Amino acid sequence: GHRKGKGPPMGAVVGVPRPKGVTVAAVMWAAIAALLGFLTLRAYLTGGGVLRVSGMMALLTATLAVLVSRGSRWGQGLQLLILVLGLLAFPFTFVAVILLGYMTRAETVSYFKRRVEGPRWDTPRTWSKGEWPWLLGLVAATGLSAIFLALMLALLRTHPNL
Repeated sequence: GHRKGKGPPMGAVVGVPRPKGVTVAAVMWAAIAALLGFLTLRAYLTGGGVLRVSGMMALLTATLAVLVSRGSRWGQGLQLLILVLGLLAFPFTFVAVILLGYMTRAETVSYFKRRVEGPRWDTPRTWSKGEWPWLLGLVAATGLSAIFLALMLALLRTHPNL
């Protein structure tokens, strides 16, 4: 809950659940942070890699995961900035397009802006007609990105001079 006089906690409206797509995005950012943290630790232990860059990226994505899951406007803005940059990174273009569309739709924006009027993410109509297509699209885009990334890595291993 929240303390008297402090206002509602981050996360839109007190007592109303966060949109499923926002939860999925936060979990994805947390998974990326964990992977980057692992790679940073591995690079540190083996004496290779770019520790500062991967460490800062791990910290940034972990912070982003927390901010997005809490419904912070900073989290929304930072995520949108990263997603726009992600459009330039080919394997992640599809994920970035889906998340940009989802995060900028009126129902999702109402969560971050703590609106109780207008389009809402927590109504049965919105869930059945709005959230599911985005979530399925996000799963498909993530799978496609993983396939492209695996193919690119396999190509680089078999043809290192490309």
